[in-house]
Amino acid sequence: MRCSKCDEKLSLLTNICPVCGQIVDSADDTLSPKDLALSLESLLRDLRMIPKPTLIKSIEHYSVFTVPVFTILMVVIAVITSGLIFWILSLFCLLWSIIVIVKKYKGKLGNDPYNNQIEVLKANCDYLLRIATMNYGTRKEITLLVNDIVEEVEEVESCRVASKRKNIIVLIVFFLFVILAVGFMINKVKHVVDDNILEYASITELASMPDRLNDVEWESVVSKFNNLTPVSEADRIAIINIALSKEMVTEAEQLFIKNILGESGDFKIAKNIIDHLRSSSQKTAVDSFKAKCNGNLRYSSDNNKLKEY
Repeated sequence: MRCSKCDEKLSLLTNICPVCGQIVDSADDTLSPKDLALSLESLLRDLRMIPKPTLIKSIEHYSVFTVPVFTILMVVIAVITSGLIFWILSLFCLLWSIIVIVKKYKGKLGNDPYNNQIEVLKANCDYLLRIATMNYGTRKEITLLVNDIVEEVEEVESCRVASKRKNIIVLIVFFLFVILAVGFMINKVKHVVDDNILEYASITELASMPDRLNDVEWESVVSKFNNLTPVSEADRIAIINIALSKEMVTEAEQLFIKNILGESGDFKIAKNIIDHLRSSSQKTAVDSFKAKCNGNLRYSSDNNKLKEY
């Protein structure tokens, strides 16, 4: 259809010329079955040509959630590993999060650029379908065409929805993988840190870190203690305190009898063990421990004090 004044080609959906503003007579606006079919096919072709939501677009759409979460993960890794590279990545992710949030607030992020185009095409398609139904609904070929077009539109929409759903699933799987990877890294780093603590920290330093003692094997601590040369009174007190803090009273008693009894500080350490036993109301255990000492403390005066303690 063309404008009667300037001969500009007009859309089949309007009777107003976009160039000169001429209103085309309604008689010229009558659409033949062929024109309707061609217009519907053209609209459907345009609808099919609209790209499906890509993974990149989905990431951009949900970045207001994904980027802050990723930033938090980076900060957690940086805190645990104390690695400079992770702190740099955390700062970069933080800046990225701020940019994303600002863009989302201004409405410049998360909007599908094809949504408006799809809505316009669907509206035009619905308009032509109504015209076809009203003017030619009794004709079999028009009815078949309308049904085919409706099915095609529904299929295009379902494909876009399926594509979005697939992208969301991929994002969820990706973040689950990232979380598992971070968890594995944290566990790995934790073991490395614990090994370093056991390797470089002294017995007395270990005793001053009760929050880390649960991560250190008792046998490793005992091995470190046995390899000390010389062994100070502070080391003896510290290793017994470590055992008591881990509620390993039996091991503490055995270590005391085997390695500490008769050495300097044995009376003070024996009192620590007895106090721990009494705090849990183990009177029989206190008497048994005193009997094991059996007057073998370093100083004889301490033996008498221990009996009365």
